Amino acid sequence: MGSWLKKLRFSYVEGPDHPFYDGMPRGTFNDPGDEALYRRYLQWFDHERAPGPFFSIVQTITTHPPFIIPGSSQQGEEAAVRYADHAIGQFVRQLEQRGFLENGILIIMGDHRSMTMQRPGEAQAIGPAAQARVPAIIAGIGHRGVGGIVGQWQQADFIPSVLAAMGLH
Repeated sequence: MGSWLKKLRFSYVEGPDHPFYDGMPRGTFNDPGDEALYRRYLQWFDHERAPGPFFSIVQTITTHPPFIIPGSSQQGEEAAVRYADHAIGQFVRQLEQRGFLENGILIIMGDHRSMTMQRPGEAQAIGPAAQARVPAIIAGIGHRGVGGIVGQWQQADFIPSVLAAMGLH
């Protein structure tokens, strides 16, 4: 992933080999866990990022099969989703305390549907697109109190929508 991001010309890329994570328990793909990842991001945000506008990506692994939570005896999809939900909630609150959501846009989204079998009733509840549905949340400047955006969307809509939200499209 790091090599690919560098080829896309990201100015700074780091991964689980960063010294911040030394000695931490690891999960799938050498993952130190969502909570550690968010703590490291906030450290970078507070002390290392360059001033001015920026774009960053934080990729988590905990909700990817085999659903291992580093440093925990809990495993499985439900436990991983609960852990990830708690960790992202703490992260968003920390960003709010720093004023990030007053000036920035936070986008939380999956890159694909869970790599698990479709559950009984899932197609009836969601519709024929159940196998392709990807969760997404947008928070921050211009989005407070907006609520859900009804409609059918696809990932090709993502970049034009972000540019429009930033007044660049």
